[in-house]
Amino acid sequence: AYDDGQTVLNLKISGSITLYAQWTPAESPRQRYYVSFKADNRLFIIRYYEGASELMTVPKVPVKEGYIGYWEPYELNDRNLLVRAVYVKADADTP
Repeated sequence: AYDDGQTVLNLKISGSITLYAQWTPAESPRQRYYVSFKADNRLFIIRYYEGASELMTVPKVPVKEGYIGYWEPYELNDRNLLVRAVYVKADADTP
């Protein structure tokens, strides 16, 4: 086997010769996935991650007057996700 561009020396040809290419697979790029965060049926922000083991910064839930908000439960599992904000009416007695 020869490296790319390497010169072949002392090649004696008595007739025809066949050369075969040898290919080394390139490292495949890491797959990127995205999480779309929606609040009140509007896209709030998109975050990208490259695998279930990667950490991702979770955005704060947009403030909605009179409600307490949180993101619905989800797991990063090597696929694109849609995560919705859940709002619960705040108790009038809650400070």
